[in-house]
Amino acid sequence: INSELNYNHLELSITNYNGEVGRLIFMRDKNMTFRRDEIDFFNRISEAVSLAVQRIFLFEESEKAHRQWMTTFQSIPAPFLIIDSNFHIIQS
Repeated sequence: INSELNYNHLELSITNYNGEVGRLIFMRDKNMTFRRDEIDFFNRISEAVSLAVQRIFLFEESEKAHRQWMTTFQSIPAPFLIIDSNFHIIQS
């Protein structure tokens, strides 16, 4: 990027529990370098984006599991109940 666009850049990973899923790239004029406090700030942004991405992945996985369970319960022809420890009906 630096050689093609003639900019200074800072490239940071976006990760989740499976490893790297993307990159954040911060760019500025070729005559300006990134200060240490700016790098720290951009690292915090990268960490926050990584957490948000991980939460999205986890939410999607839980939604998929929910759909699978609902399909399973709906395919059972006999009547049944799922109750909690206080005998409240969770699924019928």
